[in-house]
Amino acid sequence: MTDEPLMSAVTTRVGSAVLLTVKGEVDLHTAPELVDTVVAALHLPGGGTPDGDVVSAVVADLTGVVFLSSAGLGTLVALSTRLGEDKIALRLVGGENRAVTRPWTAMHLGDVLPLYPDLPSALDPVA
Repeated sequence: MTDEPLMSAVTTRVGSAVLLTVKGEVDLHTAPELVDTVVAALHLPGGGTPDGDVVSAVVADLTGVVFLSSAGLGTLVALSTRLGEDKIALRLVGGENRAVTRPWTAMHLGDVLPLYPDLPSALDPVA
């Protein structure tokens, strides 16, 4: 047995976006940590950061996710709604990661939560 965490979520600033890099499993047990990581990176409400800059988007890079449950997807949808109240877009990057694209497709989330093929597309300010 290993002491390695089931999921890691790290944020960095890229222009007016907060990049959330997620690795591991996103499920009922780990999803709250993902939300806490995003909230800690933002100075909510208002979409500002501790240094006063306004955030226009949170880009979640899910290419390192090995398992994404329906509870994890539900948490991402709820996070998108919460961020949207502060005029911050949530953009998911799945690439060709079937652990992300299959459940996202099965849940028919295309209209609610767009999935971008790569980081440059998701980080594009006009996306």
